[in-house]
Amino acid sequence: MNKLLALSITAISFLLCLQSCSKDDENQDEFLKEYNLPKGVIKPTIGWQYEEEIAKNALIAGFLNGDMWFAAYNEKKEQIFEYTTPMLRGFNQTFYLEFGKVEEHNIDHISLSNFIIKDDGIILLVSYGGPSEIISTLGGKEKRLYYNRYDNSVFNIKDWYGDSFITLGYNNNNLLFDNNCNEIGKIPLGDRAINKLIPIDHTIGLGVSYPSVSLVNITNADYIWHYKHKEYSEEYTVKNKSIHIGDNFIDLTFDIVYRNGDKERESFKLNKLTGELINEANSIN
Repeated sequence: MNKLLALSITAISFLLCLQSCSKDDENQDEFLKEYNLPKGVIKPTIGWQYEEEIAKNALIAGFLNGDMWFAAYNEKKEQIFEYTTPMLRGFNQTFYLEFGKVEEHNIDHISLSNFIIKDDGIILLVSYGGPSEIISTLGGKEKRLYYNRYDNSVFNIKDWYGDSFITLGYNNNNLLFDNNCNEIGKIPLGDRAINKLIPIDHTIGLGVSYPSVSLVNITNADYIWHYKHKEYSEEYTVKNKSIHIGDNFIDLTFDIVYRNGDKERESFKLNKLTGELINEANSIN
């Protein structure tokens, strides 16, 4: 009787396992069909790359033939890039937290937090659920930066001028790196401020938050110049904007909509070196 009961329990457990595995396979098949992932990719995860707080590109990570597999897809589900590389750190990793606490992570899934495409390669930020790693292929040679401490953890990366890039980390530990993954220096600006900057050169960024425009030195957080276009007494929102950065001038156009529905276009040109207003086009109502 006991043997019969044990066999019955085993059979039921096996059946439930088959049903569960079959369901997972079906879900994964649908996932693979949606993005047309390569055959053999397992345990895929998905994240998003944002542009002005709108999800634009799908970031997908998984395993393929025992290696880590990464890819990004645009809004049309067209592949932007694909990259495969060994998991050098292994599936058991240590993460050092505050106050001496240590966590041992058994890595079951990986995720792609962000990517940057340059002319001569890509930069990936990979999350292992605590520890993280930057993988760069710039210059045709793979380079890695590994982070497994709370005080050096990196949660995002930002493209910067030329071959440089910025890491955004814990407690505003934000750093500028060159294309060889060598640290250039610390950036004394917060994450939100850095994300809003448009790179002008290796150390200068343009901040645009209409009606204000600023040029900032990211190495010391000093304003090179600050310009405010006009004062507003009515509530408004910016629907569209155009920013063109030339060698000597910065051309800006903003489409303004007031609460009552009235529309206005503001266009102006600034001296890139001094922030001086060059000319002001008439507003178009």
